[in-house]
Amino acid sequence: MTKSLRICSAGYSTGPEPYSLAILLKELIPDIQTWNLLILGVDINHEVLEVARKGVYSPWSFRRVAPEIKEKYFTKKGEQYQINNDIKKLLKFEVCNLVENEQNSKKSDFLDIDLIVCRNVFIYFSQKTIKKILNIFYNKLQPSGYLLTGHAEIISQNSGLIKFKKKLFAQSLIYQKPKLDEVIKTTTLLANQKSLYPVNQVVKNTKKSGLDVIPKPSKNISKRNINLLEVKPKNKEISSPEIDHLKEIEDIKMLLQKKVL
Repeated sequence: MTKSLRICSAGYSTGPEPYSLAILLKELIPDIQTWNLLILGVDINHEVLEVARKGVYSPWSFRRVAPEIKEKYFTKKGEQYQINNDIKKLLKFEVCNLVENEQNSKKSDFLDIDLIVCRNVFIYFSQKTIKKILNIFYNKLQPSGYLLTGHAEIISQNSGLIKFKKKLFAQSLIYQKPKLDEVIKTTTLLANQKSLYPVNQVVKNTKKSGLDVIPKPSKNISKRNINLLEVKPKNKEISSPEIDHLKEIEDIKMLLQKKVL
């Protein structure tokens, strides 16, 4: 049976996050060539999409990256570094307006996602808009799929979270779309309720998704070995504020290594 894994980096800016996710998976999965793997970057800005597709970064971007990672996955071109093709081929990039992307376009790969990573994006929106985006993310996720976002970006009272299960770990709070039978049950309960308050449920996670079967890494991967690239902002029109990549990569690594997903 083909092993499948679909990850979306939402609001990827010039591409450091999706490329770093690809490098992380390359390190964690020995037989990655046997997987049906997609890492999708979506952003509203056409200009950053073109920068991300090129996969070229300055030395500044590697200031917290271990030299062996840079040597292994990048080729020096003059004063710049270009991501190698074996990593680049794992990725796709799409222009996407998160606030309006409710339809499932036949041309879009933004559907049936196992993990959505969305950091430093919600801070720019009102709670009403956040609710709308959360509903869109919920519809884009596979049953049992996960949403990983900043810890303080969404207030717990936002009603967009009502359909998600919350999974608390030592380092992170992760939001999970319930399994299909749980979705039907929750929808029925909510339809019969006058108020929209979360329903407390104790659910056994018995169904495995593609993310459940990720093998253990062949060796321990330290915090030094893999850090996310960082891109120095040059133009406010095409650059997002710097993201706390180090925290994010540890959250994702924790999920993958412990087979939580």
